[in-house]
Amino acid sequence: MKRTTIIEETKKRGITFTSLAQSTRISKEMISHIINGRHNPSWETQQRLVNFFGISSELLFRPRFDEQMDSVYQKTKEMKTNAKFKRDCNKETN
Repeated sequence: MKRTTIIEETKKRGITFTSLAQSTRISKEMISHIINGRHNPSWETQQRLVNFFGISSELLFRPRFDEQMDSVYQKTKEMKTNAKFKRDCNKETN
């Protein structure tokens, strides 16, 4: 799940990911991985970002409601597709 708060905070401050990386001593690659949800930051990395932005880790790393809803929608869609597939298979075998 993307961590869009980091993106929003960098845009709000008018800074680039390069300057964020330099200021926090976190590689651009790691910042990208954190934002895209591929890695969870270590406690030390979280603290560097929290100190830089000046907001709590709960706010900085919280999933956004719309992203949560999108995830629920995708799972529901997959479940419906799987159920329809099973029904169609059962029709063919009967």
